[in-house]
Amino acid sequence: MIPRRRVPPRPSLYPKPERLPWREKMTLCLAAEFMRDGESGVIAAYDMNAENEWVGADIQHKGYFLLDDFFFMMAGSISRAIELARCCENVISERQTKGDETLESLQEAVVMQKRKLAAEYVGMRLGMSYEEFFDTGKEKLPEEIFREIITDIKGIGLGCSLLVIDFSISSPTIFRVSDTCVERCSNFAAIGTGLLIAESLLFLREHNFATDVGEALFNAWEAMRLGSLVPGVGETFNIDVLSRKNGKVRSEELTEEHEKYLEKQVTRFSLREPKKIQFKKDDLRPTQYLQYPPRAKSAKAK
Repeated sequence: MIPRRRVPPRPSLYPKPERLPWREKMTLCLAAEFMRDGESGVIAAYDMNAENEWVGADIQHKGYFLLDDFFFMMAGSISRAIELARCCENVISERQTKGDETLESLQEAVVMQKRKLAAEYVGMRLGMSYEEFFDTGKEKLPEEIFREIITDIKGIGLGCSLLVIDFSISSPTIFRVSDTCVERCSNFAAIGTGLLIAESLLFLREHNFATDVGEALFNAWEAMRLGSLVPGVGETFNIDVLSRKNGKVRSEELTEEHEKYLEKQVTRFSLREPKKIQFKKDDLRPTQYLQYPPRAKSAKAK
């Protein structure tokens, strides 16, 4: 019997684009501490970009007060981020969290959210509850299916990241919630695909909690502007100046005049191209490599 020749399938004229993993968190949110008149505060900045596989627009607000003393910023799937933020809100409210207790409350909320996502996956895949799957799934299901579901559950992520700014005590604290951990951040923090550029610039500017509010606004504006070079991060962004006054959290925004001023200053002083770099032929020389392993001396050389 002559084997039939395998013919490759014809390529589709309209292929569906694959959604790449890094597209899940295409945004930039930034929190940076500052000092004004001896009082500490936090600058909250986020881009407005929202998109699907084909188009996008700068239409999405990503910063909200869910409690009087807690400001949330979101990256990744907005629907998942809102679910996680609501879960954090419920835990913080029930435990009446303040100060050092915030980290534990956020960790508990992440555990609850991951359990909820696992239950959602099991229900949609098998039509049974999460508890029923672990109680009787091993007996009811083929072993390979049961092991496959367990492996899938281990790989379920939050699908989002959060920046949480805690004003429950006099000195505000920044927390970052992601798939890997919940951590307390010093001086500044960022989430989203623009994270590396934004945080690198803030390190370059040596930004810290004692930075004056004027300089902090320049640093944040520069980080957001250059962070927008990352694909998927919107060019339009929002900056809120958050501080605590008379026992309440106060939110202020920049005037149009000061936004134009910051844009002009960033254009003038941010990473500028050098005018001319001098170079002469004598600035290069042949490279001298060490021989490894060293050759043994020949008998003639002896």
